[in-house]
Amino acid sequence: MGRWRQHKRFGGRGFDQNHGVAGVVYILQNDGLAAGYLKIGCSSRSGHTRAFELNKDANTGTPGTFRCIFEQRTLDCGRAEQIVHQRLSAHRKGKRGQEFFQVDADLARSTIVSVCGEIDVSHRPPAPPPTFPPRAATPSYVRP
Repeated sequence: MGRWRQHKRFGGRGFDQNHGVAGVVYILQNDGLAAGYLKIGCSSRSGHTRAFELNKDANTGTPGTFRCIFEQRTLDCGRAEQIVHQRLSAHRKGKRGQEFFQVDADLARSTIVSVCGEIDVSHRPPAPPPTFPPRAATPSYVRP
């Protein structure tokens, strides 16, 4: 398996499971974490739904409750998340593959908006070739 994939023991779903999938890149905040710690991830649903799931699952080991403070829709949320994580790598907290960052929320938002814009522009289909009205056939024996 590639380095971005989770181990089969943890459900076999890879970190790249959302590549090519439309969805959102979200920012979750949790008052139980140190100030400035944010969880940046992606979902094919919504950031609010993801926060609800994390709060419902008592096995996360994270104190406090998560709340979605920002989400940006994009045509490829998996690829957008990966690029956002790369651009914010200097702010990553925890092990590689974890989605926690100690970063200003405005910097995280602007990075997400920028990356999602780049992704969406690159996913637009090419413009169709221009069409011209048909020309009337002019017989070769007619003089202008």
